[in-house]
Amino acid sequence: LPSGIPLPISASDLEIKEGSLKLGFSAGGVSFEGSRIQTNLFNIRLLGGGTVRGNLATMQLKGRVCLQPVSDLQDKNPTIYDFYTAFGGAGGGELCFKLEGNLANPRFLPEQQQLSDNPPAPGPDAREAQENPDENPNEEGPPDTGEQESPEEL
Repeated sequence: LPSGIPLPISASDLEIKEGSLKLGFSAGGVSFEGSRIQTNLFNIRLLGGGTVRGNLATMQLKGRVCLQPVSDLQDKNPTIYDFYTAFGGAGGGELCFKLEGNLANPRFLPEQQQLSDNPPAPGPDAREAQENPDENPNEEGPPDTGEQESPEEL
């Protein structure tokens, strides 16, 4: 997962049950959109692709890796479940990481929420001020209309 973070798992803990790698090559690029890997711990979706310039090990990656825990992960492996939730995963939900770097040295980076897409809900004071703008005791003078005052009015 994210670079520099030790995973609480060994190779013997992970069993790949089934995989479907859908690779499409075109004009120096590769797409792995729709690829899936089913393991004993997570169902994994791969989205995105890469650019091939030379051998496959140096292929530049740009995509996402999404993990959905198996239904009994919390009981089966509490350490991995705690790790999953510590990174923001929710039971029954999906946790996604950006996939960058190259095939020989991939980097998994946490996805950042876009504030513009999900603005925080206003608090009770802000909602009241929006509903009753004339009743705001902290506001001094007339509201700013965006118009500039002439020097004679000052």
